[in-house]
Parts: sequence; structure tokens; C-alpha cells
Amino acid sequence: MSRALDTAQAIAAYHELPVLIEPDLRELEVGDLEGITVEELGTEFSHHLIHWREGEGYRKLPGGESLADLKNRVWSAVKNIIDGTNHETILLVSHYFVILTIICAALELPLKTVRRFRIKPGSMSILNFENIPCLTLLGDTCHYDEN
Repeated sequence: MSRALDTAQAIAAYHELPVLIEPDLRELEVGDLEGITVEELGTEFSHHLIHWREGEGYRKLPGGESLADLKNRVWSAVKNIIDGTNHETILLVSHYFVILTIICAALELPLKTVRRFRIKPGSMSILNFENIPCLTLLGDTCHYDEN
């Protein structure tokens, strides 16, 4: 959460705008897998990850939430944000699965579609909600310093 907040604050400071924190845009709750590295997963948790990936978004991680839970949480927050504006430009800074589930929800794609997208940390994606939701940019990194 701190990296997303740091990023939002840097962007907001540049544009002289306030940062508003929306708790429902926090990353997927991974429960018992929190803090475990890929190397540490071993056989104990690997079966949970395999079943979770095959669950089409509806299997919960042990002690955590499912992609469907995440989608319901973040999409509700996004709709509230959109409904509270007058067609303004809104910047949301969040995390990998949050961003991908928002895109899937906006485009009415099944949750299993998240496996087909790849975005890098700090990349930009743009959804336009003027008429029907339209993805106009996905995972752009043009602002990365190449040096």
C-alpha cells in the first residue's frame, strides 16, 4: 500500500492536487500467503495457487479472498468514484490485480481473463467511460526513464 500511496503523492504534488485514499482499492487479500516468497511456497501452498488459478476467479486463497471478492470490492468503489464526478479525469493508483479486475469489470470480461494481461509496476492503463467503457491504453511504460 505504501508504494501506491507514494506514487499517488508524487503525481498529485506535480499537479498540485490532493490525494484521496480509497481503502477498497487495496490489493488482493492473499491471507496465509502474505509475505511468502515464490521460493518459500513449496508444495504446501502450491496446490492452493494451482486451484486458485483454475477456479476462474471464484476460489478463495487460504485465509484470503477470491478474484470475485476483489472485483466486487474494487468495482463498487470505482462506480462510486465515477458516479461522484462530472465526466472529470480521475487517476487511480493501485495494484496489479486491482487494476486488472477493474479492466475486466469495465469491459465485462470474465475474471479468468486477468491471466491474459501483463502490466508492469508503475505502468499506465486508461479506461474511458464516456459512452461505453473502452480500454484506450494498457500497461504503457513510456514514462520510464530508459537510463
